[in-house]
Amino acid sequence: MSLKKKCIAFYGLLRKYPPLVLPLVWLVFSVLIVLVNCIPDRFVKQSIEAGINTLTVEGDHPWIFFTPQSQLDNFTDRIMLQMSQRTSSWNAVTQYFSNSADWPELEAHSLHNPVFAAFANQGYPRYWHGYTVFLKPLLSFLSLEAIRSFSFLTLSILICYAFYVLKTRFNLMIACIYCVAMSMINIFIVPLSLVYSPVVYLTILSIIGIRYFCGQNRFLLFLLVGAFVNYVDFLTFPLLSLCFPLAMVVLHDVKNNEAFSCIVNRFIISGIMWLVGYASTWGIKWVLSSVITGRNVVKDAFVNILIRSDAGSHADAGSHFDKIETIQSNYECFFKNYPIRILVLIILTVLVLQITFMRQKKLDCLTVLRSMGKGSVLLLLAVAPVVWYFCLANHSTIHMEFYAYKNVSITVFSVLVYLCCLSIQKEDTSAIHLDDKSSNRCIGLNCK
Repeated sequence: MSLKKKCIAFYGLLRKYPPLVLPLVWLVFSVLIVLVNCIPDRFVKQSIEAGINTLTVEGDHPWIFFTPQSQLDNFTDRIMLQMSQRTSSWNAVTQYFSNSADWPELEAHSLHNPVFAAFANQGYPRYWHGYTVFLKPLLSFLSLEAIRSFSFLTLSILICYAFYVLKTRFNLMIACIYCVAMSMINIFIVPLSLVYSPVVYLTILSIIGIRYFCGQNRFLLFLLVGAFVNYVDFLTFPLLSLCFPLAMVVLHDVKNNEAFSCIVNRFIISGIMWLVGYASTWGIKWVLSSVITGRNVVKDAFVNILIRSDAGSHADAGSHFDKIETIQSNYECFFKNYPIRILVLIILTVLVLQITFMRQKKLDCLTVLRSMGKGSVLLLLAVAPVVWYFCLANHSTIHMEFYAYKNVSITVFSVLVYLCCLSIQKEDTSAIHLDDKSSNRCIGLNCK
């Protein structure tokens, strides 16, 4: 068998059994962080020092638009800059995630060992810190201010291109709803923040590549997105990378007149694949870090899971957070930035436009009700932030005004997309450009 045929066969196997790709993904992730740690620190020291000074002057959590919801998390940005080098002096940043008694040993091992440095992470080994794969090369020839300017330009281009993709693939209404949802996460401040950028960039790239998610690669791609967001994120609002593309995929299935059981099965499996990619990639980092550094990172990670989920003892968690109050507080924080009357106006506008489209297309009530029924899984997606806040009560309370509240945009986005099911019909499939040949059957599932 030729190499090409072997590659095709292997790719077919991965599409059928997506989790098989994870060991290869973890290997690539590991190699990348080791390689980036091979870049000499002297290339980035000056940029990092200047960047940390800039962030210190700005303050830990400055308000950009004079509202708490527009806060930057400069404190975490300083950590990210700090992590973009093998070693650094013990200071006010490192003291939050590393024991001063361990610092001389960590520094000594990291100085001449990029593998150890890649997994020890200056005493903060729970995360992959995969953002350094992109950040450290940029810091080699750009200052923090220049990186922010570059991010403004890049993000603007990606937002516009994603708008074009959604307009072409679905319609102008969906593209506008996407822009509304992006504005609700204060996307205008994302280029100023290193910690906000990874999830937002990955979410927008997933939207741009939505045609591939709608094909036979769906489950494999959701698995990869889950793994990659864990690799580059600092536990901010990774749920966006699942829910935004998944909402578009559901709308695609409704528009393509798939069976309700098929839509539900795809919805569930896509979510599971993302979760498997996300959780397993985190778990393997703890194991690898424990083996390479000789420290029990797994134990430390589980302790922090109990803390972040508020499931441990009060001694571990520090304080107890009421889960219902956490959910309510995050939604209130979101609606302080975007008052309910504005959201109601947006919803009514979308509803009126959809009804107008229905009348223009002369759609009968039975057809509309059938589409609304098939799209009802979007309402399950709308409660995803509630589940996140319930499971991570500690994290969602402490980081509420920084980024946890942004998950509420998923609720708004899902509801608005659901309303679009009123006028999304089979007759519009010419705008979808289906990638899979058998579009009327479940991809990877035996449900017709």
